[in-house]
Amino acid sequence: MLSKRGKRLGVFGVVVIILVAIILVLVLRGEKEPTVPGVGNPDETRQVTDKVWPAALAQSIPETSVLANQAADVAVLGDRLYLVDSVGGRLISVNMDGSDAKVLDKTVDPELALRTPMAIANFKDQLLYVADSDAARVLIVTPEGKVNRVIALAKASPADALPPRPLGIAVFNDASFVVSDANNHRVIRYTQDGSIVWSVGTGVPASGPTSFNNPCGVALDRQSNVYVADMFNEQVKKFSEDGAPLLAFGEAGDNAGEFARMKCVAVDEAGYIYVSDSLQVAVQVFDPAGAFVGFVGRKDITDPKSDSLFYAPHGVKITGRRLFVVDRFAGVFIFALGTVPTPTTLPSDSETTATTAGSQEP
Repeated sequence: MLSKRGKRLGVFGVVVIILVAIILVLVLRGEKEPTVPGVGNPDETRQVTDKVWPAALAQSIPETSVLANQAADVAVLGDRLYLVDSVGGRLISVNMDGSDAKVLDKTVDPELALRTPMAIANFKDQLLYVADSDAARVLIVTPEGKVNRVIALAKASPADALPPRPLGIAVFNDASFVVSDANNHRVIRYTQDGSIVWSVGTGVPASGPTSFNNPCGVALDRQSNVYVADMFNEQVKKFSEDGAPLLAFGEAGDNAGEFARMKCVAVDEAGYIYVSDSLQVAVQVFDPAGAFVGFVGRKDITDPKSDSLFYAPHGVKITGRRLFVVDRFAGVFIFALGTVPTPTTLPSDSETTATTAGSQEP
């Protein structure tokens, strides 16, 4: 009996030792598991920048059930904001302080039946252009929610397998507009009647000055140049009003001045370029030539280790000296932009400057 009991204890001891060893291995693996960069986890290898762009938080409008569900973009008309509710399929009109929220949907106008609105832009404080992404169309809407026109987006090429899927939109002074087509990796300019003026892109994911890999946000500067957030190439690309390539900059990474998952872009009156990045959880700022000059989004701008104000920054717009940032989960942030330096480097309008292309995910 003692011999059998001893054998049982010996087997039990071996099992215990094995279990302890497994636990120790798991603990050690957990300690060595790399943290996810750009989402608030500590990362000692990440370079923290002290370049903070002069932008003071003036107002925040938290996401609530009254406001948009995962808002994607914002337009400013007068003293009111217009948010696209990408999940609810509607527009939300609200005062700058978040009060007097109004829902604009098919109950206001039967034609305002949105499927997945992802971008919005204003035209001269008169009209709103809404990119209804999954419906391959753009709606021109009054501030009261009445639909003036519905434009079905034509394919830029008969070879394109899918209809356009607009993720970004900007409007020219002549009421024509430009959209990013994420389905076919193009940027397309249309007349206000929906005829194609020009397009840039090959129809498939590709890198290079005139190619895209899932283009997202678009914006215009004061000269009507077009800026595109080329998301999976991790680059900002600039084109003339006629679609000629002028500038390309950016590379993939998790450090200041690099892109982890860029979303949208805006340009201020001095030509500085603002880019939202959902994994960097910040808005990064670049001079007109594409050099990194600072960022917006730290809760405590004096503390390099401070958490970000944002969770998933997406749409960015600039009106005068105000920067509007739409966060998919945190609402809308309004920043007062301070005095910015006069740009010392300017891009050439006759040459295309390209840096390293970013990752090309399928």
